[in-house]
Amino acid sequence: MKKVKLKDIADINSGYQFRKRPPEFSSGDIRYIQMRDVNDSNQITLDSAIYVDLDEASVQSKQLLVNDILFKNRGSINNAAIFEIKEVAIASHQFQVIRLNSNIIQPQYLHWYLNHTIAQLYFKSNATGTVTPIIQKKVIEELEVIIPSLNEQEKIINLQLLLEKYTGLMKKQVENYSLLINEAMTNYLNRTEDKEND
Repeated sequence: MKKVKLKDIADINSGYQFRKRPPEFSSGDIRYIQMRDVNDSNQITLDSAIYVDLDEASVQSKQLLVNDILFKNRGSINNAAIFEIKEVAIASHQFQVIRLNSNIIQPQYLHWYLNHTIAQLYFKSNATGTVTPIIQKKVIEELEVIIPSLNEQEKIINLQLLLEKYTGLMKKQVENYSLLINEAMTNYLNRTEDKEND
């Protein structure tokens, strides 16, 4: 098991910042991923991601690659999402884009580690700013990453996938129970009202 600084295994760069409000298009070739496009499960969703128009040079320098990690370095929630979408896209300046340059660590493991309590406590203790906390690039670079063997990383990734699947199933069950209970209570109230009106 190794412990290395993030800057020694990854390149870290900010997303793209428009000088003005980004022009939105109903269709196009380039997706512009913002903080709102990362859900509570730390997954990127394109349902609300807008299309933008950029010059070729900007696209080439900022285009996201599969397994890039988007880290929210602004605000009170500093989670990370992994880009696994085969579509031309760029990240907004609200993210620091982390791209691994080492084969001793899997991107899915780093994604998990960045969202783990160890990393999150480090970020919170090193945030600056009062109104809007910011994690400076230097702080991200200095994060110490605990790296087990590739085999152990795979086990952790699989456990996380199982947890996400189980959490999703439980959430669905709770939603279904909530609907059933709400329907039962509505029927009960309607029956009570009918009796009072008789």
